[in-house]
Amino acid sequence: MRWHSDPGHEWLEVSPDKLKGYRPTGYSYYHPETGIVFLEGDCDVERWLSKSESLVPVTSSPELEHEDFRAFCRLNGIYRIDSWKGQEREWILDKIEGKQVTHKYCGIVDERD
Repeated sequence: MRWHSDPGHEWLEVSPDKLKGYRPTGYSYYHPETGIVFLEGDCDVERWLSKSESLVPVTSSPELEHEDFRAFCRLNGIYRIDSWKGQEREWILDKIEGKQVTHKYCGIVDERD
């Protein structure tokens, strides 16, 4: 896990295997190709840590500082969860939580371990 920050905010990069059972808010970011979630620092990180079954080392200083985190996301195919709407957003949130999901549009079942 790594902290990312820009002058106004911070996010914790978390791999999908550590997020099972947690449903982030729309303020967090998601990388659809890797399943990595960037948990929003003010709300999601604290909520996730309080529900996490294992102790997670979290440093107080950011490891990766960006001039503009949103520009970093655009360049790397990372999207704010709120950018998806309706059924697609629910599918993504279910996938983040670790549920087996079937994509409504293409019939693909995601069976992540």
